Amino acid sequence: MDAILQDSPQLLFQSFILLTRNYEELTNPWTSVIQIGSILMSLSSISMAMVSHVTSCHEANPSLESLSLSARAVHWCWRMGILSSRMLTFSLFLSVYKIEFAVFLGLHCLLMFVWIKRSGSNFCGSRDNVKRPVEELVYDVVLAFIYVFDILNIKEGATRWRNFWFYLLSLLELVLMLSLWMYKVGETEGLPSWSYTPSFQIVCICS
Repeated sequence: MDAILQDSPQLLFQSFILLTRNYEELTNPWTSVIQIGSILMSLSSISMAMVSHVTSCHEANPSLESLSLSARAVHWCWRMGILSSRMLTFSLFLSVYKIEFAVFLGLHCLLMFVWIKRSGSNFCGSRDNVKRPVEELVYDVVLAFIYVFDILNIKEGATRWRNFWFYLLSLLELVLMLSLWMYKVGETEGLPSWSYTPSFQIVCICS
């Protein structure tokens, strides 16, 4: 969680700057190279943290097999693809819809918070099943923000349907944001023209 909370906002901000910068005024090209490297490192760090979370869950549960090295590599690539497409879509949408993006964040966090509460999580409860409602509320709020970027499984049991509904919602959000961005981008000044087609292709490939 710590890696996601620290790196995700910074990653979004860096991607936004990279997309909206006026490159004619850029005197040192290495600035963009370093910025792209920083973005890739942040993506890698978040993906590795999520893989570590899943690995720890498997090792803590005797009924689950430990993840092999190849399974961790595949999982890391999958997380990288999901996060890359989502972050780039957010950055593109934010470049032309700033207030609307804030509204989207609020609505998505609210929806995720309700979903988490309905799942009946008791992460902050004691071993004798004594609930701590205040701590659990704070935990659920933080988790709802993390769900803006990707899903973390917080309950034991099958995760197939939880993941299915979450990624279906993510796909619908991605399609809606990209559609609105492509509709608006022709009328917006300041966004470099080189980003139109390549950005769209990267999102489609990562998705």
